[in-house]
Amino acid sequence: MTGSQEYGAIAGMLERGLPLVREPFAEIGARLGIPEPAVILAAREMRDSGLMRRFGAFFDHHRLGYSGYLFGANISDAGGPVIREICRIPSVTHAYGRDHKLDFWFTALFRKTGAVSRVDEICSYLGETGRPFVVLETISAIKLRPSFANSDPEPEGAAIPRFPEPCVADGRVMKTVIALSGEFELESRPFDVIAERAGIGTEELLRGAARLSDMGILRRIGASFDHYKTGWGFNSLCAASVRDISPSPAGLTGILTRPWVSHCYFRRVYYCDNRLTWPYNLYIMIHADSEYSLAERENILRGELRNNFWSDKSSDKISKSNFVSMRTTREYKKISFKME
Repeated sequence: MTGSQEYGAIAGMLERGLPLVREPFAEIGARLGIPEPAVILAAREMRDSGLMRRFGAFFDHHRLGYSGYLFGANISDAGGPVIREICRIPSVTHAYGRDHKLDFWFTALFRKTGAVSRVDEICSYLGETGRPFVVLETISAIKLRPSFANSDPEPEGAAIPRFPEPCVADGRVMKTVIALSGEFELESRPFDVIAERAGIGTEELLRGAARLSDMGILRRIGASFDHYKTGWGFNSLCAASVRDISPSPAGLTGILTRPWVSHCYFRRVYYCDNRLTWPYNLYIMIHADSEYSLAERENILRGELRNNFWSDKSSDKISKSNFVSMRTTREYKKISFKME
């Protein structure tokens, strides 16, 4: 491999996630035929340059008893103070401007036990603006797999839709979750550092991490890349109205295996302003390296949805009643969620 090929291969492996072994970077190097020091050096360069936003553990918060919500509001040019106030809320992890009547979108995670009151507080605040807004509760996170390091097809089985139920997170589970929640050191034995910090043995930590992975709580431990810096600077949140996909999710498989589809959620309306019509229940985030490519991918997505979920197959019948694409115009906030 050339230097750039090595760099790309390392990035791809870091994005997919570390093997749960004591010397994970050595294991990655062995798989790629690259010395461990070169893997660690490349990872540090990615972090220091800002190419890598974060390196750490990624969890399925729904499995841990959290509820996710997506808010869309018509803020327009008068929304500066509103946007700033929303972005100050710790539970708000992502906030974007989009080219739609609802031009401000943000996500939030709350513990299920207090989620309704927290969501209602935000609804009350948005209601004071006098502008229409919609709130969507997450039913299932079907795909959470950004593939910004390369454009390889997804590994077999990686994008099979699943609808897991929340689990009972006992003290042992939460101890491991909390231990893994911090930033990982980019050094030969990162689990040793975390285990020492948590006051447990490394082997115990690795067994706990493997258990979390088997339970579907731990999605991966790896890199999150800045998609703008990796060439995926054009993206869109696509919303579609489809029949209930939980009994027969196979129709989504073709969509989910595409590397330019990073996130896919099934959501239901929690609140909708009476000035809006909002029939959409499937939300898919797509990415591209140009506006032309993004438009092509929007059309591919429409076609696959039409063939698998819409009874009327004629392309001229696809309208805003069953599909809308809302392109990103600005990123206001993007952070990793810190559990309360």
